[in-house]
Amino acid sequence: MRFLRDRIVQVCLAVVVVGLLIAVIWSATASERGEGVVDTTVTPTPTSDLQAVALGDVDDLADMVGRRVVADDTVVISVPGDEGFWVATGGDDAWVQLVTAGESPFTVESGDRVSFTGDVVAHGADFAERPEFSENDARKLTDARAHIEVKVGDLRLSR
Repeated sequence: MRFLRDRIVQVCLAVVVVGLLIAVIWSATASERGEGVVDTTVTPTPTSDLQAVALGDVDDLADMVGRRVVADDTVVISVPGDEGFWVATGGDDAWVQLVTAGESPFTVESGDRVSFTGDVVAHGADFAERPEFSENDARKLTDARAHIEVKVGDLRLSR
């Protein structure tokens, strides 16, 4: 117990206690701030219970929220965002958002072909409120109500 009298140990313990207290307060007020709450009319289906669906078989992406989709040699329609692009599907075009900790190692261009596995997630109108989106892209995103999130390591590019 002698080490508890050391000033450095006391300061470290105090920092840990304060950090834990902040974490408890932060998580307790998260629901009041609306964090982690997704307002969607589509009930997600756990991806672990389902086989991935081929992107070409998808008519309405919003119907696929919570599901996993697979794209194989899919055409890139346009690339209005730095880490996102539009691809052709069986129905309307779908927005693909790359999930990366920084700049992706890919330069995707219109006309490229991509293959990936990604998760369909719901989004609100605020998702389209970014400067890289034209009025047309923002409207398409708002109407779609969902997009595909693809980890950058799960994307394969061919030209």
